[in-house]
Amino acid sequence: MNATSLPDALCVAPLANAYECPILLINKDNIPNEVYEEINRLGAQDIILIGGEGVISNKVERELESKGYYTDRIGGKDRYEISLNIAYALNEINPVKEISIVNGVKGLADATSIAPPSARDGRAILYTNGNDISGIESFITKDIEKAYIVGKEAAVSSNVENILKSKNLDVKRLGGQNRKDTNAKVISEFYSGKELNNIYVAKDGTGKESDLIDALSVSPLAAKTESPVIIATGNDNIYTLSESQKDFVENHRPKELTRIGGGYNEGPFDDIKWLIRDTIELVDTIEYGDGSIIEFENCYDYYCSFEDEVLVDIGAIGWINITYKDKNGNIIWQDKIKDEYFTDIGKDIYVTYLEDVYDLNDGNFIVAYSSYNIYTEDKPEPKSVKYNKAGDVLWETTISFGDFEYSPFNVLIEPNGDNLMVKSKGYFDYMYVCYIETIINKDGQILDQKVWDEDGNIVYKLK
Repeated sequence: MNATSLPDALCVAPLANAYECPILLINKDNIPNEVYEEINRLGAQDIILIGGEGVISNKVERELESKGYYTDRIGGKDRYEISLNIAYALNEINPVKEISIVNGVKGLADATSIAPPSARDGRAILYTNGNDISGIESFITKDIEKAYIVGKEAAVSSNVENILKSKNLDVKRLGGQNRKDTNAKVISEFYSGKELNNIYVAKDGTGKESDLIDALSVSPLAAKTESPVIIATGNDNIYTLSESQKDFVENHRPKELTRIGGGYNEGPFDDIKWLIRDTIELVDTIEYGDGSIIEFENCYDYYCSFEDEVLVDIGAIGWINITYKDKNGNIIWQDKIKDEYFTDIGKDIYVTYLEDVYDLNDGNFIVAYSSYNIYTEDKPEPKSVKYNKAGDVLWETTISFGDFEYSPFNVLIEPNGDNLMVKSKGYFDYMYVCYIETIINKDGQILDQKVWDEDGNIVYKLK
C-alpha cells in the first residue's frame, strides 16, 4: 500500500492478519528495493494492492506481474468504499460478526488504536463520515452482532449510534477526551486481565498525521502476539502518556516493550520503561533425577514519582522467587525471600538478591543472599537459609562480624569437610576491600570466621 495513503492503510489490518501477511509500504509509481527484499525473504507469490490507481499506479501492478507475482487490488471511489470492500474481502475468509466504526477523517488516530484488537478478533473496520452510515450500510446485515464505536460524539455522532442500535446491534462506544485517552479506552477494553507479551509504542500523529503509519505497520504483528499498541507523542517531558494510559501500563506489565519508529515517541517509551522497571531473572536451578526442578529468580521492581518534574519519592522492591516444579512444569510450591528494611523517612528502598545456591544432595539446599539500599548503597550482612525439598525453612543465619561494619559482595558457598564455608569479598568499615571466610555447620551455626585485607593481614578473627 501507498505509504502516504493513510486512510486506506488503517482499515486493512484485520485483512492482513486473516491472510497472515505483513503490510508493506510502497510509493505510487515504484517499489523500494528493501520492499522487494522482504517479499523475497517471505517467499510471497500473491500480492494485494490496497487503493485505487490514484494511490498505486498500474505501472506498479504491471511491474509486479512481470516479475511473476499474482496481484489483486482492493479499491473504491473513496475511503469509505475502500473500507467497505476490505470488509467484504475479510468476510470471504472468515464470517464477520463484529465491526469497528471510526470517523474516516477525524478518527484516523482512533483507527490505529482499534486496528490491532480488530485484527486479532477478525473485526472489520468501517469508516463513517461521523453523521451517518451511508456508504457502509450494505455490510451491516443481520449477521453482524456487535459494533464498537471508536471516539466520542464529536467524532462519531449519537445518530450513528442510534442507527446501529435500530439494526439490533449491541453497540459499545470507546471514547476519551483525546486520542491518548481513546487509545487507553480501547486497549483497556480488549487487553484487561490478560498477560501481555509486548507493548508496542508508536507516535500518535499529533502535529503530523502521517506519523500514524508506524502504528499501522505494526498492527499485524501486534495482533499475532496479542499485544496492544500505545500511541503517544512526546520527547523531553516525562509526562507524555495520559493518566489513563499510565494506569493501564501500571496494571498490565508486559514481558517486552518495543518502540516502533524513531522521533517523538522517545518520551512515551522512556515513560513506560520507568513505569515497568521490574525484571525477573532466572539465576540458578537445581535439577532432580525425577525430572523435577527448583528455579531461583532475582526479581526487581523500581519506582519513583515526580511533582513538577522534581523527584519526590524513589523506592525499590527486590526479592528472590524460589519455585519447585514437577517434571511437567506444574508448580508444587513457591517461596519468596525479601528483607524488610526502611530508611528514616519510611521508604522501602532495599533490594534482596540471590548470591549463591548450594545443593546438599540430600533433598536439602542452602540459599545465600544479600540486600542493598539503592539510595545509600548500604549493604547489611549476608544471610544463609536452609530449605528442605518440601519448601520448609530449617534455619537462617546472618553472617555478622561483631562491631565491624561490613558491605558484602560475591558471596559463595563451598564444602569444608563436614561443614560449609561461606566466602565473600566486601568492604570492611566501608573503607577498604577485604576477604571473608565463615565456617558454618549444617545446622547453620557459625564455627569460625576470618577477615583479612588485600595485603593478607588478618583484621578480624572469631577464634
